[in-house]
Amino acid sequence: MKTLLSDEKYSFVSQKDKNFIIAFSDLMVKTGYANNGIQPYVVFGKHKIEYYKPGNKTNKYIARIYFRDNQIVLR
Repeated sequence: MKTLLSDEKYSFVSQKDKNFIIAFSDLMVKTGYANNGIQPYVVFGKHKIEYYKPGNKTNKYIARIYFRDNQIVLR
């Protein structure tokens, strides 16, 4: 996640928010959840990260992080 967030197109995300995303992602992976990386999105923000339990037939997302212009939102 740290490598993805270091891309120039995510420069609008503050360093504090990047640190939170990296820590949150690391903890989610340690507890057995996965994500599809940073995906483009238009409804709640510019981009999103979705967390799910791998191995299920359908991905039920248990957490999402939305990247907005001036903040991130965890749902």
